[in-house]
Amino acid sequence: ERLSEWLRGVHENTQYTTSVCTGSLLLAGAGILDGLEATTHWLAMDTLEENGAKPTSRRVVEQGKVITSAGVSSGIDMSLRLTELLYGPELAQTLQLAIEYDPEPPFDAGSPDKAPEGIAGSGVCWRPPGAALPLALQVEHVVVEVDLDRVALACHVTLLDAAAVAVDLG
Repeated sequence: ERLSEWLRGVHENTQYTTSVCTGSLLLAGAGILDGLEATTHWLAMDTLEENGAKPTSRRVVEQGKVITSAGVSSGIDMSLRLTELLYGPELAQTLQLAIEYDPEPPFDAGSPDKAPEGIAGSGVCWRPPGAALPLALQVEHVVVEVDLDRVALACHVTLLDAAAVAVDLG
């Protein structure tokens, strides 16, 4: 509950509140996504809906100042969009070129709708040897206490930057 309270308090003063992958579950749990369209990792869509959001399979979803991105790779898409919103398309395109972000995945299986039936149809994700749950589901259940002031100080960033990192790691 402390994290949810903190997220709600920070959200009131942010220009943008964002999440990558299952970080949206933290925002939903805090009530920030109530009634809003949002996205997350495809294995967590039901949990997102159970927490008040309207799940969509889009890679990046903008709802006012709240922006959510699906899996980890879509976080790059969201970062470029956020850069465009804050600094304009020229800088966003410059950064895209700088990181050579021109995806050409070897397979067209990056979403459940595109993946072959035997891979996504069962709803099962890759399991590390001996794991009880698929890797993506294990991440959802991890709870970490984070001292954001210490993270910000150690990394020489602002508290809001540290919070964004903490939420993205969520």
